[in-house]
Amino acid sequence: MKREILINGTPRETRVAILEDDRLVELLVDRPDHRRMVGDIYLGRVEAVLPGIQAAFVDIGLEKSAFLHASDLLEPDDEHDPDEEPEEVADNDGSAPGVGEADVPRSSRRRRRRGRGNASTNAQPVEGGAGGGEEQAGGGDDGFDGGGDEGPDDGSSASTSEAGGPAAEAQGGGERRGRRGRRRGRRRGKGGGDRDAPPVSGGAELVPEDQIAGFFPRSSETPTAGLLPPAPSDETSQEPRPPRQPRPPKQQRPEKQKQRQKGQPEQQPRPQAQPAQAPPRQREVSGRRAVPDISTLIKKGDTLLVQVTKEPISTKGSRVTAQISLAGRFLVYMPYASKVGVSRKIESREERVKLREMVGKYLPKESGGMIVRTVAEGTTEDHFKREVESLLGLWKKINKKTRFVRAPALVQRETSLTRGIIRDLFSAKVDALWCDSKELHHEISQYLEQVDPELMDRVNFYQESQPLFEKFDIEREIRDLFKARCDLPNGGSIVIQPTEALVSIDVNTGRYTGKKDPEKTILRTNLEAAREIARQIRLRDIGGIIVCDFIDMETRSNKERVLQELRQHLVRDRARTKAHAVSELGLVEMTRQRVRPSLWHSMTADCPTCTGTGRVFRPEVVARRLERSLKRVGYEHRERQLAIRLHPEVALYLLEEEPKLVQGLGRQTGVEFEVRDDPMMRLDEFRLMSRPAGRDVTEQYAVA
Repeated sequence: MKREILINGTPRETRVAILEDDRLVELLVDRPDHRRMVGDIYLGRVEAVLPGIQAAFVDIGLEKSAFLHASDLLEPDDEHDPDEEPEEVADNDGSAPGVGEADVPRSSRRRRRRGRGNASTNAQPVEGGAGGGEEQAGGGDDGFDGGGDEGPDDGSSASTSEAGGPAAEAQGGGERRGRRGRRRGRRRGKGGGDRDAPPVSGGAELVPEDQIAGFFPRSSETPTAGLLPPAPSDETSQEPRPPRQPRPPKQQRPEKQKQRQKGQPEQQPRPQAQPAQAPPRQREVSGRRAVPDISTLIKKGDTLLVQVTKEPISTKGSRVTAQISLAGRFLVYMPYASKVGVSRKIESREERVKLREMVGKYLPKESGGMIVRTVAEGTTEDHFKREVESLLGLWKKINKKTRFVRAPALVQRETSLTRGIIRDLFSAKVDALWCDSKELHHEISQYLEQVDPELMDRVNFYQESQPLFEKFDIEREIRDLFKARCDLPNGGSIVIQPTEALVSIDVNTGRYTGKKDPEKTILRTNLEAAREIARQIRLRDIGGIIVCDFIDMETRSNKERVLQELRQHLVRDRARTKAHAVSELGLVEMTRQRVRPSLWHSMTADCPTCTGTGRVFRPEVVARRLERSLKRVGYEHRERQLAIRLHPEVALYLLEEEPKLVQGLGRQTGVEFEVRDDPMMRLDEFRLMSRPAGRDVTEQYAVA
């Protein structure tokens, strides 16, 4: 696949376009008045702690306080990925974050990998599982490496994933027994159906006290006594299950009926002793980690260092985490972690071990953790040494700055859009990079000379008189971004409508009628729509809940084919996506990671005429509202002369369709009316002006 990056820079705006096979697939825009915030580090002050939702609100100096969940106060575990935030299924910041890849036990993920040809969620999601389908190991391998591709690995997976080994055999036997137990539980009505569900809270692994990080100093003198209750031992954590009452055989049922008929008291089973339940102070997020009560971790007025993971969207403030991560070209430094991980996309076991040893050699003890990024495969030790020293120096600088600022304050700003694109996306998989700004081209060249000089020959400075985006014919596609309707090659179309709760996408055949078989016509339209939907949500940066209404298909195989086509193209998306199976109503529900407002929200504002609804009252409706207002004027007997100001289209409607309306109301009410057209008025608006003073009395006589 041919990949190109175009950078158009001006003093007031920077636009970055990503092309795949000469088609625009991503557009990033940065302006000084609307800068990107994800990755910024703030020293914040806790304004409120809400144990009911396990969250706190932190003042970081913005218009609205930032949202901090209790799970973002814990030390990142060995599977944490700082570039992949938990998927916002309902986009409700008042709830616990969704269970992502980092929260699913490694054994569960390994079981999902076996028996499936593709480990990517986008290609083969696990249906029916609460945490299933979050697998991102192979997602986007044919896309750009950056953003959501770095996942650590502590090295322990290699010993347990060898085919034919004792560990694999024991795991396979346990898996078979677990499946039989789950099937029995479902038959008995004990719940279930979630094959990857975490274990019950009684057996959940509790977070040790020394793993609670974020705002706590990593020191042995840190007072953590009383912060968490002690983890239950093996003898106390597993309470005995009360014996199950045997079901009476069928031949005993008539006797019970006779007892009821004779009025004899029915023998009740002896109540079983209920196991004692201590009030838990920890709330389980997944099978491997439990979240402590947030009120035991922070108090109102505390100051802590936080990093923005999600920009303010609509009426919600930003979302922050205390799990700080600093991204470099080859490494991601996490000060509160404790291990060196390697991206899951680097599949060679020898290469993973080699990279882990190379980075660990230059990382001082008790100084945090590192993640080796995908682009680091084949990198020399000198590059790692320089980047480790650079990231450690940056962290020392941040820590030093926190001593001299008062909360709330910005401590560290994320790198610029252009530099971030080069750091995260520009690799050997990109064929060419074009830039039309001399300053940005110089900045890119300087950065690449330091980190990856081999890519310098792919960087081109565009100097032609024709604008860069016009040269590649993408300005027209950018203009069409803000239209609701997108035409398909075969004549069909899709209509994209954002709402407060979700984004709906409707598929229509349009002028495409096919030949003979209606099912084939619908299938072809749906397949083209699936490809275009995957491109449009990526291009428009649509996030949250997305509902796709495909044209109804009769054949089940056709439904599966359309779904697989959609998932296949979603794999290229750097943001995490998950598409569910086709519902009974023919809808495909999907979610996409959202860290900032879409282009539609960030580059548009509500229409002052329709106030964002996209609809205005018809002229005949405005005429009826005017009629009711004028009748109220006559009823109250406070006005003698009124001037009526209307939009010219409404005034023309009254003149042509209802010429006697105003005159008749004048005779009926005894008030002299004068109609004036005003092009500055909105289409569904009118004004009543008292004469001769010219006072606006519209609100006094307003009606529905």
